[in-house]
Amino acid sequence: MRARVGYLLLALAAGGFGTIAPTPVLAQDQPTPNAAGKGKPAGKKPAKPASGKPAQAKPPVASSAPVVLPEPPLPTQQARKLELARQCTDLVDQMSRGALNSKYDVQSGWNRQDPKQHVFQSVAVIDRPEVTPANGLAAIIATPTPSGSCDGVTVQVFPLASDCATAQNYMRSTGASPIPILNTQIMIDRNGKRIFLLPGVNKTCIAVSVDSSFGPLPVAQTPPSPAPGPIPVPGTIVPHATPATPPSSEILPTAPAPK
Repeated sequence: MRARVGYLLLALAAGGFGTIAPTPVLAQDQPTPNAAGKGKPAGKKPAKPASGKPAQAKPPVASSAPVVLPEPPLPTQQARKLELARQCTDLVDQMSRGALNSKYDVQSGWNRQDPKQHVFQSVAVIDRPEVTPANGLAAIIATPTPSGSCDGVTVQVFPLASDCATAQNYMRSTGASPIPILNTQIMIDRNGKRIFLLPGVNKTCIAVSVDSSFGPLPVAQTPPSPAPGPIPVPGTIVPHATPATPPSSEILPTAPAPK
């Protein structure tokens, strides 16, 4: 019987940042152990197992140990250590929580002379033992803007065990639409996220997600408004306050000089 290839799940993580996660191969794709007979005839042990109801093949059981992720995420810890601007630190934290939802480790880079004024990047290698291939990559990039805000980009790369046609068909069933580009496809999901499907060797596929993020503008410090004056009533004249001291341009009368 020909083995069936499981569909690939291409979903978006919470918070609006794309996460590409191929589903585990279906249970029937796993090697099935030889069925063993239940009955044994009396006397000499037969060379072949006796006929009987074969034992049911058990699907592989994933590790039940929960994955404990760093809190806060490692890129956020590095951004705070560098004392980046609040807008960039918050954006790095938001992008990290959306993209790094499995076991990972990171390597970060920044400007050594003035990290607060330049781009910050953190690249994570992700390990997902429940899928094949298990490793993926996510890059978190943030840079300050002249207006005092921060812009960011999240790039995720995951090799898939199936071909791109299978991934494309699955994404179509979830409401995504394809856009051809050269000999590949860009899938646009219902939220407008872009996932590039790049053909790999041996009929495999590489899924690449690219998302842009924009931090809020800093809150401007405006001076307090002056106290409101009297509200004019129709038909009345509101007197203007007389300054305590005359303007410096006014010529004051001087006393006559003594004779």
